[in-house]
Amino acid sequence: MNLLSQIMSKINLIFIQKFMLGLLTMYFMPMTAIALPDIPSFMDCADIIYNSGFQNDSQASNGSGGSYPGSFSRTIFSQGQNRTFYISIPPNYNPQIATPMMIAWHGAGGAGTAPAAAQSMRNYWKPTADANNFIVIAQAATGSSGGWVPNTDFPILSDILNDMENRYNIEKTRIYGHGFSAGGHVMHTLMLYNANEFAAYAVSAGVLEAHAGTSAPANAARIIPVYVSIG
Repeated sequence: MNLLSQIMSKINLIFIQKFMLGLLTMYFMPMTAIALPDIPSFMDCADIIYNSGFQNDSQASNGSGGSYPGSFSRTIFSQGQNRTFYISIPPNYNPQIATPMMIAWHGAGGAGTAPAAAQSMRNYWKPTADANNFIVIAQAATGSSGGWVPNTDFPILSDILNDMENRYNIEKTRIYGHGFSAGGHVMHTLMLYNANEFAAYAVSAGVLEAHAGTSAPANAARIIPVYVSIG
């Protein structure tokens, strides 16, 4: 990757962070705004975002037993073998309070690079997550070239989420995603086919047509907030 590409990738990720922080801030914002007597017609939909967060009621996983705080790896058995993923738990994590969580998917960097790429994604988000009190999990892709294989990686993610929800108190209505490059390509697919499982997502250097195709949005169960940065 040349210097210009590195700079643009960094800029894209900064914008992604600002977008995700905006959504997370809505969850923690106190309900001090003056209520309108009526909801404007263009806002009268199931996907509206209020000052207190998304319209959905809180769904705490009430999990317990996981280590905190800090950055570490965890291995679970999924899809026939052991799978390692990478976690960041913020210093102010309180197991009595349901905490938002973000999944981070890396790009395809070549054979054998996925574990290091996943750790880099986790480490990149850690300062922001620590400052804003949300959990980060970074999954490692299973493809031979370091990329993603949806038929394998999507079920692994499901097992990872179940494991995290059992070990930590996760706010299940505040699970977000960020995908970079190849991770962004397939994250479009994940979100469009599982829109009710996630609050919102962001993609940098990943396009819808690269994997999900032009017909996938029609299959989404709801309109899901997304930020896309390319270039």
